[in-house]
Formats: sequence, structure tokens, C-alpha cells
Amino acid sequence: MLSRLKTRDYIYIDLEDIKLVSLDFLKFLDDFIDTNSIKTVVIDSYEPQVPVPQARNIVLISNIYLEIKDFETINLPALKFREFLLFDKHQSITTSFDFFLKHGNLPHTAKTTTIYKKTQLKQHLQSICENPKQYAMIKQIFKYGSQAVSKSQIYQNMKKHENISKDKFFEFIKILEKKNMISFVPKYGHKNSVKKLYIYDFVYVSGLNSINKFNNMFENMIYLEFASKYPIYYSDHISFYIPQQKTIYLCVPFFSMFDISHGAFDFLQTNVVKYIKIITINKEEQFFIDDVSCEVLPFYKWAVS
Repeated sequence: MLSRLKTRDYIYIDLEDIKLVSLDFLKFLDDFIDTNSIKTVVIDSYEPQVPVPQARNIVLISNIYLEIKDFETINLPALKFREFLLFDKHQSITTSFDFFLKHGNLPHTAKTTTIYKKTQLKQHLQSICENPKQYAMIKQIFKYGSQAVSKSQIYQNMKKHENISKDKFFEFIKILEKKNMISFVPKYGHKNSVKKLYIYDFVYVSGLNSINKFNNMFENMIYLEFASKYPIYYSDHISFYIPQQKTIYLCVPFFSMFDISHGAFDFLQTNVVKYIKIITINKEEQFFIDDVSCEVLPFYKWAVS
């Protein structure tokens, strides 16, 4: 955004900049803005106790959701595939997809040399944790990406390996939810059932598990592509259901007709469904099940459509 403005018209301040030994300068910020005719002020790593300056345009960046009077809140998640393509330098969309699938959806990862990517992902997790206990917790939580699991189940499994208090664990879970780093999706028609956990960067699903979790990672990747304007649900035999769109989504990397289970057919009989979208790695076809339109699409086509 700032690259479109003239340098003299804006000021960018990161409150976590190591050069800042104190925040006393903020007392003089309004005078500085006025004297230099600053039109746009950006404050990164913003905290609610910091006074909002006086300027024509103000952008406050925070790791957690803040509700501030007269401000519009814009959530910036990790990159969707369409956005990733703007960072990626590959000439072929299929090559870009392979790269995306392997290395994840963070902007800085797209620009990092391949040999440093695994190290960078580890450093990224460490940077968002305040202590070794949080780092141990986040690794355990992210392992469950795209699985139906309760917070209590994660904690009970974690207790076998880590000495973590229940209060600290649930407090940390709440922090991750506020930062939109994890999301819980309810089961359709079963509000008291266990919810499915999804994480903000799908690559950790496979990166933190010693056994193959490719299908879970693929489903988590597809979940992140959905716009949040529609409520979304899961069910036992389908990946996602969006009632407003009357659409079922099946996440099947390597699809064949046998992958549509009897349970999915039962779901069609008991719910209003007009469309089935089957997201794959590279297969593409169309067919009908009775009067329900079924479309099989490669992820890289579906995500940019």
C-alpha cells in the first residue's frame, strides 16, 4: 500500500523495532505529523494502550483482533493460492502449485531459497511463541490440522509428553484463535459434536507429523481458500458443506468414482444439495448424480476461478 504513496507523505513505525529503546517519542508524534504534513501513518505491532495519532489516514497493524471506534477491521490471513502467484516467480501454474503444496502459504516463504525453507518454518513458529512451553504446545496443536478433535483431547494427548498446566494450555488455545492461527469448523446438524481443527499454514500438518498426513494437509489447504462470508461445516462423509451455496466439497487428491462413499450419497438424500465440487491434484471432469451437478477440478484451477 505504501509503495503507491510518495515517501514524504507517510510515516511507518514498527513498535517492535529493536532500535526503539522507549516509546516516549509517541508524545511528539502529532506535532511531527502536523509539521511535516504527513498524510498517512502506519503503526505496526500496535497495542491498545498506544494513543492513536491525528492524521488523515491511519493504519494500525496488530496480531490479534482489535475493535477500535471509527476503524474498519481487515483480516489478512496467509496467502490464498491466487495471491501466492503474485509472489511466486515460476512460469508455469502447475510448477507454482507444486511449490505452494510443498512449502506453504506464507509470503516470506515464497521468497526464500529452498534450502532455507524448513529452517525458516521452524523459526517462524518459534517467533510467535513467548517461551519454550508455548513452542511445545503449538507443535502438538498444529499436528491435528484437518482432524475432528476437541481441545481436551489435544491436551490429554499432550500431557503424556509435556508437563503443561491445563489453564496455560487453554489460555494459549484462546490466543491462537484470536490471532486466527487456528479455526474450528462445526459438524453439520450436530452442534454438540467435536469440531474439526484447521491451521493457518497447511504445510505444518505434514511437517510436524512423522506419519504421512498428505490428505489432511490437502484438505486444510482447501479450507483456507474459502471466503469467510459463508458459514461452513463438515460431515462424516464429505469434506465441507456450505448450505447457502447448496454445495458439497470433497477434497480428494487422486480421485476416482469409488471415492464417493455411500455416506455421501446418504447426505444428498437428506440435505439440499445442487452442486458437488471435487478438488483434486490434477484430474478434471464433469458428470451428474441424478440432478446434482458434479465437477472435478484440479486445485490450481479451482483456486483461481
